[in-house]
This record gives sequence, C-alpha cells and structure tokens, in this order.
Amino acid sequence: MSSKMLLSLAWRLFTIMVLTALAVYCLNRELYWTSVGALIGAVSVALTAIFLVHKCLATVKLNLLALDGGHSSPTPGKNASNDLHNLFPVIFGIAQSFQSLQHNHELSKAVYALALNNLSHPIISFNERGDIFIINQAMLKLNNPSLTFTPKNTRLLSTSIQQLLNNVINSPCNQLHDWHQQNSAIRFSAWHDYISTEQGKVFTICFTDISQALDRQEVTAWKKLLTVITHEVGNSVTPISSLSQTALGLVQQHQDYDARLTEILQLILDRTKWLTDYTESYRRFSVKQQAQPEYLNMSELLKDTLALFQSTFEEDNIQLSFGAPSSARAYVDKNRTSQALINIIKNAVQALKRHPQPRLTVDLIAQQHISISIRDNGNGISAQDLPYIFMPFFTRKKSGSGLGLAIARENILLSGGQISCHSQSQQGTTFTLSWPLAQQDRQLQTESL
Repeated sequence: MSSKMLLSLAWRLFTIMVLTALAVYCLNRELYWTSVGALIGAVSVALTAIFLVHKCLATVKLNLLALDGGHSSPTPGKNASNDLHNLFPVIFGIAQSFQSLQHNHELSKAVYALALNNLSHPIISFNERGDIFIINQAMLKLNNPSLTFTPKNTRLLSTSIQQLLNNVINSPCNQLHDWHQQNSAIRFSAWHDYISTEQGKVFTICFTDISQALDRQEVTAWKKLLTVITHEVGNSVTPISSLSQTALGLVQQHQDYDARLTEILQLILDRTKWLTDYTESYRRFSVKQQAQPEYLNMSELLKDTLALFQSTFEEDNIQLSFGAPSSARAYVDKNRTSQALINIIKNAVQALKRHPQPRLTVDLIAQQHISISIRDNGNGISAQDLPYIFMPFFTRKKSGSGLGLAIARENILLSGGQISCHSQSQQGTTFTLSWPLAQQDRQLQTESL
C-alpha cells in the first residue's frame, strides 16, 4: 500500500468525522435539511473510503500473491477485488514459506557448525571491535582446552592468542607464525581475508599446523645427508681397514718385526673398525622406515615402558609421579613408540644423575589428542643447544652417538604424531609427545562434552 493511498484514506476518514459532527450539530439546531445533507455527504465519502480500502486490500493481495509465487508484483485489474475472501490462505501460505525458510536456515547453520567443528584447522571470524562471529572447536582448543564457554569477543581469548591474531591480520597472507603453548611450540601457516561492511571490516583467519610437515622435511633432509656421508666414509674406511689387516699380517711374518709397528697397525685397524660400526649406525638411521601402526591403549604402553626403568628409579632414588586415564587409544606403531619413550626417559634419568632430589613426572592426557609429557627437574638444556637436540650427530655426551632423540622424533612422526621440547636452565626439561585420538574415543569425548 502506497503512502498516497494512505493519505487519501486518512483525508476521507477526517471528512466523514467532520460531516457527521456537522449533521449532529444541525440536528440539535433543528436545521433538518442541512443535517440530512451533511449525512448524505458523510455516507458518500464513506462509500468512496470503502471503495478505496477495497482497492488497497486488492493491491495487498496481489502483492502477497506475487511474493508467494516469487514473481514481480502485477498491476491490479478490474476483478482484482472479487476474491478478497482468499486473502487469508495467501497470508497463511506466505507464513508457511517463511517458516520453511527459517527451518532451512537453522538446518544450514547446524550443518555449517558441524562441518566447522570437525575441521582440524582452527578458524575464527571477528570484526574490528573484536566481536566473534565464527569460532570452531579447533580454535577453542587452541585457545584453552579446558574452556567451558564460547567467547563472544576476542578480549575473552588468551593473551597469546590475541597477540597471534593481531600478528596475522597485520602480516601478508600465508606467512608463517610461531606460537608457544605451555611446553610446545607450533608453527602455523595462516590464511586471512576480510569483508568490508557498514560497521567496518570482518576478518576471517584459518590456521594450518605445518610443524609436522616441517619436521618430516627436516628428517628427510638429514637422511639424505647421512646417506651421502656414510657412503663416502664407508668407501674410504673399507680399503684402509683391509690394507691395515694385510700390513699387520706381513709384519708379523718376520721374526724381527718392530713391536711398535704392530701396535700402530693394530690401532689403525681398531679405529677403522669402530668408524665402520659408527657409520653403520647412521646408515641404518638413513634407511627409509615403514611404520606398522595399530590401535593401542597408550596408558598400558606407557606403564609397560616405565616398568623397564623400575630398578633404575630405585637405584637412583628417582621419585616417579605417573598419571594417566585408564583407557586412551591412539593409532601408533607399538615398537617405535615404545623405543621413542625409552630414549626420552633414558635421557631424563641421565639428566637426574647427582641431583639431590631427582623427580620424574609422566602424565598422559586424552582430549582432542593423546598427549604424553615427560618432565624432569634436572639442570635443563641450555638455550643454545635446545634448537639442535633432534639433529643427528648432535650430542654433549662423551660416549653419545647423537641419534637417540633423532630416532625418537622419527619414530613419533612415522605414527602421525609430534614431539616437542621445552627446557629452562636449572628447572628441568619437558618432552611432549602427541598423537590424534582414535576415532571411536574422539567420538566419545565429543558426546561427553
């Protein structure tokens, strides 16, 4: 209904009221013919008002019919008002259409939320005031795994996450960002974009954890290097060892041989044998490995591994603190995972040597991921050494090969897991190993939430 029609209808109603009042006034004054004329005028105006209302209703109906049919509004015709009694079914049909649209909208929102929450990539969308429009479960877990509510503003997120979001939106798209969470460090590739609205910009950020991919590339690079080194060293050492053995045999055939010459040749032979064995260990590390994963109860695997060190804990007076849920499964290679745990626990035991109150804390947490933390209260690892502890060859031990942690990392990566280390001087070291939760257990975790 146009504003012109409404104004015309209002004027007619006003005219009817004035004429009716005039008729009553004239009747009281006994001006009967004037009163009759005023009443006739009021009735005439009323008839035109009724016709106008009829026309307005017909126009409304045609507009509603057009809305219900999804077509443009047709021009009212002569017979447009003949079926005004059908106006209610039209309105009812439109109401049903809107109800159906609302239902579909709610269904789309539910499907959209379900898809977002099952993505492993943290996603968040917010405006310049910090109001959050979208935040999925992966982002909530990244912010705080124990959070029991969905924040509506970025100010309710942790300080480190706020700083990370600020760094992302002020950096080029797909730039790498490092983020530290308690005992682990994660490297993200962050995609971001924004939509300009009347209220300002709305930012959307999607994070991709590339830590595992980078670790795999690093391991692959080291293996290629080791393959070249062991090949070249082996080619050089083998003829030296053979020549030393031959020379030693020739010298010993003469009765007047010099004993010192024999010692020198024997020393060369022993060192070349040691070097051969040493390079062989690196050669085995550089060989491409295949994992044989299976669904395992990680609590039981951890208990069995710790049992191997029980006598060592007692001899060294190491206080062990162990916490784990009764059932938490992951899809891992049993032997490789056990070997990785042994290497890390062995390092922790060695770090606790000569400590007045040695303490080892092992915890297993099962939430979105299986996470094992192995923490000692030793002297810690220096900040200069920490970036290199997973590199082959690197060791500060006199008798170490520098392969223990390198092998541990490879074994964890082969099962789709991750490993990180956090250490502070004189306060101890924490190794964190994590794997995706088994699908069945992840579903139980979701239902319990």
